[in-house]
Amino acid sequence: MKYFILTIALLTLSACAPTDTAPDPLRWIEVEVPPAPEITDALRNVGTGVYGESCTSCHGDQGRGDGTEIAPLATPPRDFSLALFKLRSTEGFPSDSDLYRSITVGFPPYGMPAFDSLPSNERWALVHHIKSLIQTAAPTKSLHPGAPIKMPPPKKYNQRSIDLGKVLYDKNGCAFCHGAKGDAKATIPLMDAQGNSIQPRNFREGLEHFKSGGQPEDIVRILMTGIEGTPMQSIARTGSDNAQLWDIAHYVHFLATSPEEESP
Repeated sequence: MKYFILTIALLTLSACAPTDTAPDPLRWIEVEVPPAPEITDALRNVGTGVYGESCTSCHGDQGRGDGTEIAPLATPPRDFSLALFKLRSTEGFPSDSDLYRSITVGFPPYGMPAFDSLPSNERWALVHHIKSLIQTAAPTKSLHPGAPIKMPPPKKYNQRSIDLGKVLYDKNGCAFCHGAKGDAKATIPLMDAQGNSIQPRNFREGLEHFKSGGQPEDIVRILMTGIEGTPMQSIARTGSDNAQLWDIAHYVHFLATSPEEESP
């Protein structure tokens, strides 16, 4: 009988023991975007308040990336006055939904926390407050979103696609910045639009460092749009189905998920 009791106790402890497996972070494209509320003075006031409480310490009162707590940050915060945003699903200025997604997931590895705990109306209020900061700093800048990008038809993830992706990776000059093995051992200095010296993405650090998510679909989207404010330009071809972008994405995904000594 005592052995039965001991077994039950051990099973209970095992069931209650914490696990080391953390849930995967929410991908940018997976954010559920609720309908936008009507833009009213009340909503604007909410945005001003939430921004003051949660954003000014890094982005500054006027959104110029000059907050009082930026010294410890390895990656300087966004200067909203430039109206340049890294993640979008459009060909030009991001949609309100894109901004909502970025506020929701944040970029925790780079110092910006996720704000998924904020009520959705407060996140929408932040979207409109950030746009108002841009309008104040750059009144001639159009804040109308560009046309949605047209994703190329999906391609099967297999060794053939990875091998072709390696060829296209080299052909498109990706290695100049990201390194032949994706380890970001670039030999050329790079700067962003804010004048900061920056390092290209080291794919070998893993998928968690990909700001929009590390699935092939996320990588293709970045290849389609580029990353505004950085030297990373779109490599999509006008008038083409851009199917080859899947091959590059598969190769990049391979680099990010394989031991560094491996190569296809």
